[in-house]
Amino acid sequence: MSGIIDFAYDAENDAVIARPVWTISTTEDCRVWHKQWSDYLAQFGRKMDCVIVLDDFHVEPQIAEAWGEYRALITKDYFRFTCRVGQDWELRSTTLTESARHNLPATQADSLDEAIEAIRSARRRAGVSEKPSPNPSHTS
Repeated sequence: MSGIIDFAYDAENDAVIARPVWTISTTEDCRVWHKQWSDYLAQFGRKMDCVIVLDDFHVEPQIAEAWGEYRALITKDYFRFTCRVGQDWELRSTTLTESARHNLPATQADSLDEAIEAIRSARRRAGVSEKPSPNPSHTS
């Protein structure tokens, strides 16, 4: 079953807000999900900070390991700091397992505002600027 990711660029916070509406069940789902991420994030020309709202996202247990590999690719290629919101216990367990397996972040917050603050805090700890130089090729 194919799904979709609703992406929005939050210019005030220089972060992408992503809301995937997916049930990942097959390797083909993983591939399509990965392509949706890469097609959107490539336009920025740099690694992005991202809040991922997971109220409508699920990964079937039989595909979790393959999904983790695709998630690792997205993280390595496109993410700087991330924070997840709205994971149910099953997805949280899958995310933590795959995060450990692939050495990926698994930061979680209870709300969108808390997730943005978690990203700002990560930026401060890393000593990086709140706002990068503008990317003239970016379109919302």
